Amino acid sequence: MSTYIFDNLQKIEKIDQSGMFNLLYNLPEQCQESIKIGQTAIEKLSASTVPNKTVRNIVYSGMGGSAIAGDLLRNYLNDELPVSLMVNRNYTIPKFVDSATLFIASSYSGNTEETLAAYDAAKKKQAQIICITSGGMLAEQAERDGYPTILIPPGLPPRTAIGYSFFPGPFYLHRLGLISDKTNDAQEVVTLLLRLRDQYATKVALEQNLAKQIASRLYRKLAVIYGAADRLDSIVTRWRTQINENSKSLANTQVIPELNHNEIVGWEVMKELLSKMHVIFICDKEVHPQIQKRIQITHELILDLADGVTEIWTTGCCWLARLWSVLFLGDFVSYYLSILNEVDPTPVKKISYLKEKLARG
Repeated sequence: MSTYIFDNLQKIEKIDQSGMFNLLYNLPEQCQESIKIGQTAIEKLSASTVPNKTVRNIVYSGMGGSAIAGDLLRNYLNDELPVSLMVNRNYTIPKFVDSATLFIASSYSGNTEETLAAYDAAKKKQAQIICITSGGMLAEQAERDGYPTILIPPGLPPRTAIGYSFFPGPFYLHRLGLISDKTNDAQEVVTLLLRLRDQYATKVALEQNLAKQIASRLYRKLAVIYGAADRLDSIVTRWRTQINENSKSLANTQVIPELNHNEIVGWEVMKELLSKMHVIFICDKEVHPQIQKRIQITHELILDLADGVTEIWTTGCCWLARLWSVLFLGDFVSYYLSILNEVDPTPVKKISYLKEKLARG
C-alpha cells in the first residue's frame, strides 16, 4: 500500500469504519472533562470515605488501557510520591497488601475479571480501596462494600478512554496529602494536545505530519520501541499496545538501561530479520545523563543493522505534558499504520473471541 492513501480522505474514512480518528482527535476534550470529574468527585468525598490511616504503599490494579493509566501515574509521580506505587496486572495481588495499602481498582468497563478478582483479594486484606470505572460489576460491588468510586463516562473502547482513567488519580492522591496540586500540569496537557492534534489531522499532508511519517517508516516492519526505565516505560508500553490493537501488528519493547545488559547482544544474528525492524527511541531532556549516553551508543550499534532508527523527543514544559505529548503522537502513529494496513483500527476481534470463550468456559 502506497503512502498516497494519506491523500485520499474518502479512502481513510472507508477503512476507519468505526470512527477511531474522532476518538483520538477528541482526547483533549476528554482530558478536560476528566479533570472536572476528578475535581468534583474528590470534593464530594466525605471524611468517612477518605483513608485516614497511614498509607505505606499504593497498588494500582488494572488491565489494558486502565493499567496504562497507572503506569503513567507512576512515571509522572516517581520523583514526588513519598511511598512506592506499583501497577498490578493480574488476578492476584502482592502479599504485602494490607490495611496500610491504598488499592486503586481501575476498570473502564467495570467487568474486567482480573481486576474484579484483585479487588476481592484486596478487600480480604482490608486494604484502603478506591475504584475508577464507568460502572459494571466493579461499581456495584464497591457500592455494596462502601468503598468510594469515581465514575467516568461509558461507551468507549477502553484504550481510547485513557484521559478518563488517568486524571482522577492525581487529584485523589492530592486529596490524601501525598502530592501537591496538579491542576496547572493537567491544564497544560489539554492546551498542548489541542495544538498537537492539528498537526496530526488527516488533512495535514505527509510532509508536514510527523505521525504519518513515522507510520510510513513502520509499514511492513516490526516496530522496536525503546525508552528510559522509570521515566518513559509507560509510553513505551502504550506505543506497543496501540500498535497491537489499532494497527493489528506486533511490536517489541524494552527499556534502557536493562536492554544494554541483554537485548543489545541479540542484534548480531538473523540479519535478514533485523533489517525488517524499525527502531523508535522515545527521549526526554531530563532522563539520567548516563541513559542519554546509552541511547546514543545503542543508536550507533544498531543503525546499520535495522531498517532505520527514529528518535522521538517529548515536547511541552511540565513533565506531565511531555509524557502526554509522546503518548498522543503514538496513538496517531498507530492509527495511520492501521490505514496503511487497510484494517479498521477499532475492532479487536481476537480479544472479543477470547473473552467469549472464557465466559463460556
